[in-house]
Amino acid sequence: MTTLYAFLVALLDGNVLGLAALVIVLAMMVSRVARPFGSRQAGTTLHAYRLPTLTRLRRQRLPLAALATVAAGDAVLGLVPAGVLVATALAAGIVLAIPVRCALSTTGVRIGWRPVRRWTEFAGLRVRRGAIQLRPIDGSAGLELPLPGRFEDGDLVAEVRALITRAYKGSSFSTEDAKSEEAADETAATPLVMA
Repeated sequence: MTTLYAFLVALLDGNVLGLAALVIVLAMMVSRVARPFGSRQAGTTLHAYRLPTLTRLRRQRLPLAALATVAAGDAVLGLVPAGVLVATALAAGIVLAIPVRCALSTTGVRIGWRPVRRWTEFAGLRVRRGAIQLRPIDGSAGLELPLPGRFEDGDLVAEVRALITRAYKGSSFSTEDAKSEEAADETAATPLVMA
C-alpha cells in the first residue's frame, strides 16, 4: 500500500506534471503530421506535392499556442529545468521542419503520414485564399488542400471536383474523362451572348 501511495505522490509531483504536459503537446504536433496506424494510399496517385512552410505552420497553430502556454507556465513555476524547455523547443522545430507531402489519388487524399481521407467524405469544394477547402458531409471534418501555386491550379481544382463527383457516382476514374467532362460542363454553363 505504501508503494502505491509513493507512486501516486511521485506522479502528482509538479515536475512530472509539467514534463507530461510538454510531452502531450509535442504528441499533438506529431499527430497533425503522422499517425502510426493510418491506412496506406490506395488507388493511383495523380498528384503529389510538398506543403508550403506557411501552410505547415497554419496547421500547427493550435499545438504551437498550447506549447507556448505550457512552456511559459513551466518556466514561471519552475517545474522543469531550462534544458528541458530548450529540448522541447528544438523538438517542436524539428517537427515543423519535416517536409509534408499532399498526395491526391483516385480514391482519396493523404496529407503527410495520416490516414487517407476518401473522396466520399466530402460534399464539394470551395477555392479560397490559395487553397481548396473540401466541404464535409454530415459527421465528418473538412480538409484544406493548399494549391501549389502553379499554372495548373485551375486544372487541379477541376480534377478534385471531378474526383468527388465520380466517387459518388461509383464509376472508375480516367483523367481524360474527367477533363473532357469538365470541359463539357464549362461549355454548357457558358451563357450564349448574341450581339
